[in-house]
Amino acid sequence: MEDICREIGARLRALRRDRGYTLTEFAEIVHRSKSTLSKYERGEIAVDVATLDELARALGKSAAELFYAGAPGISFAEAPEERLEDMQRYYLYMYSAHEGRPWVARNALFLGEGSAHIYAELPNDEDIYAYRSCYMGVFRKSNSFARIIAVNPLHADDILMLNYELTLKPAKAFTGFLCTMSIGHWFPLALPVIISSVPIADEAWLKARLAFTARDLRAFKSVNAFFHRTRPLDAELPPRP
Repeated sequence: MEDICREIGARLRALRRDRGYTLTEFAEIVHRSKSTLSKYERGEIAVDVATLDELARALGKSAAELFYAGAPGISFAEAPEERLEDMQRYYLYMYSAHEGRPWVARNALFLGEGSAHIYAELPNDEDIYAYRSCYMGVFRKSNSFARIIAVNPLHADDILMLNYELTLKPAKAFTGFLCTMSIGHWFPLALPVIISSVPIADEAWLKARLAFTARDLRAFKSVNAFFHRTRPLDAELPPRP
């Protein structure tokens, strides 16, 4: 019974976060105390069927999606519980073309001690809860590189990996490498990204550094694979408006 409660709690927490609700906000919506909801999410107390249905409806889901282990959801057992406000915020940019013509996708990256959140395809750099999809997972760092492996909480087959080398001197902005194995008709992606501690408004500047060039194509053909090395960009950053 305890395992079931923890599984349901983990799915409830993932769905709540995916909708962008804080624990306090969701408690007000469902007319429960913050303490009770926290215990539900940690699996410390069982949720009766009627309450389960009420919580699911408030999240735009069915009770089955919270209860049934095969329903969309993910276990965050490997990632520590960290508050978003305590995590380091970065701006993540990519030049993507999964919907036709290439366009600059703006994303928010949050890194904690061992966990990572990515809010993808934002309308602007600051409105993080207007994302089209989100990913949550683990953040690992060695002496030479950092790696994020994250999953869409609602689609276990929607996986993302972000990798970058650690430079000797910390940089405000640098390039990294992102791979995704998505769902539906979207194809797998592998492309360079820019990770920045400050927002970058200049789309022409971003395109020039993220576009796949003829030189990249020649390198790809020579080894039959796409490689990307991390490069600091501080000296090239455009002036902020």
